[in-house]
Amino acid sequence: MTDYKPSRDLPAWARQEQTLSWTKLAGMVLDKRNEKVSPDSVEKWFKRHPEVYEAIKGELVGNLPTEKEVVSDATFENGSFEDLKRVKEFQFYMETKRGHKGKSLHPEYIKKQIQLLRQVCRENQKHPDRLTLRDAQEIFLVLEKDAKYQHWDGTKKVLGKDSSTYRKVLKAFLKANSVAGWEKIGVGKPSGYGHYKDIAAEHETVKQMLEWTVKENFEVGTIDELMYATGLRIGTTPGVPHGIFGCQIENFKRGQEWDSIKVGEKFREEYTFEFVKRVGDMIEKVIGERKTGDIFTVDKRLVCKLNREGLKKFLPELEPSIVMPNHVFRHFCAQRLKKLTNGNSAFCAERMHCSKQSFDESYGGITSQEFEEEKTRIRPMLEA
Repeated sequence: MTDYKPSRDLPAWARQEQTLSWTKLAGMVLDKRNEKVSPDSVEKWFKRHPEVYEAIKGELVGNLPTEKEVVSDATFENGSFEDLKRVKEFQFYMETKRGHKGKSLHPEYIKKQIQLLRQVCRENQKHPDRLTLRDAQEIFLVLEKDAKYQHWDGTKKVLGKDSSTYRKVLKAFLKANSVAGWEKIGVGKPSGYGHYKDIAAEHETVKQMLEWTVKENFEVGTIDELMYATGLRIGTTPGVPHGIFGCQIENFKRGQEWDSIKVGEKFREEYTFEFVKRVGDMIEKVIGERKTGDIFTVDKRLVCKLNREGLKKFLPELEPSIVMPNHVFRHFCAQRLKKLTNGNSAFCAERMHCSKQSFDESYGGITSQEFEEEKTRIRPMLEA
């Protein structure tokens, strides 16, 4: 264990914990250096170094609100939020190679993360430049107990807000600013993550649903066919390289045996997805004479509406458990790949351009129905 050096340790810990509490700092000496010192000795050291004390005091208080003061709305308006010291550091963190797999994150993703940070700090009256691990934990508790919200937990809705998205952004924010305890925040997966292994349907039934959708609306049917062929995400933002609605005409290529589309997944990586010529023919028909721009221009609400109707018509027993009907063909694709490859999740993950761990977490293991069937089969053998 490193020896205790007041000139090195006390200023660093005061800034790290955002405190000038002599008792708290004395406790940190014991915890981190295994040396017992009194709060008085900590206070005396700072009195002998008034320039250090004043500098840290200015950083901790300065023009920032004290713990008892309400954070002003001006903190979050007219670009003030983006100019805050820690928010700038967070943006820099995401823009540099520290952000994701050694690569800069997509500008739209960075923008979204800062918007989430602003929202959660404003709603909970927390100033980013004073935010601690304890503050973040308090925010998570408030979100999860907020009776105004409901979220899906598996196939049922429960009270409270799913905090995984906020955990992710606040953990990254605290890490970017070297705030003590950032690693203690468990992010986890969004609620219901992993129940997709139960969202499975026979290939012939899915084909019937696809044929019906194509007849109802050719463009919606083409989107569903492409998702079923590749496992592409539906996406959420037209014009941004993100999922189906970010498919650009210039990134669609016709090949000799397979056709392909290059798409940016989750604002991060660009991947090329291959699919059969029949689906390529459908996409070409949707494009028509256009040369550039989005392949698909249909309103995503219509995609959702028709797929919900199709699920009720062809998979009525499964429909109630489907949270996102406009995204369901990605899950059908994954389950079909899993069945065709006898559970070779490494191949499935490569085909869908996700990690093997992610595929296993979402689709691995047996379904709830298979579990019950296996339990029924094995029980008599255990009793023999």
